[in-house]
Amino acid sequence: MFDAAAAIRILFQSMNSPSQLGWQASGDDPRGQYWKGITCSNNRVTEMYKLSNLKLTGTLPYGLQPLTSLTNPDLSSNNLGGGIPYQLPPNMQCLNLAYNNFTGAIPYSISDMTSLTDLCVIIFLSIYHNNTLSTSSMSYWSNFFYCF
Repeated sequence: MFDAAAAIRILFQSMNSPSQLGWQASGDDPRGQYWKGITCSNNRVTEMYKLSNLKLTGTLPYGLQPLTSLTNPDLSSNNLGGGIPYQLPPNMQCLNLAYNNFTGAIPYSISDMTSLTDLCVIIFLSIYHNNTLSTSSMSYWSNFFYCF
């Protein structure tokens, strides 16, 4: 069965298995071990914190829905790229993806996440960095605080 441990491993692999996290692509279940930035409660992954500003690369994968207890992931100020997946943990309250290299549209499915109140996708534009994240479809998100 696809569970939270498998979702964390997929996330780890999609971020190019960053050594600075000390996670393992196989082996120990993060819910029973110490994995940097992961907090567990009642055998569920509840937090991904202190994952900002770690020079993480790669993408956010599809298949993170099993992380049903994850509420406030902060992956800001890294070098993550690609599209933002539409299959995110369903009970998030705050999602911070600011200062990365995401491209494409923000998925409409995020507007269906009833617990999500804060979405931070600030994009940093300079002559060295050109982020092409589209916010043109944000009109349907009246319940959110979001920052660009």
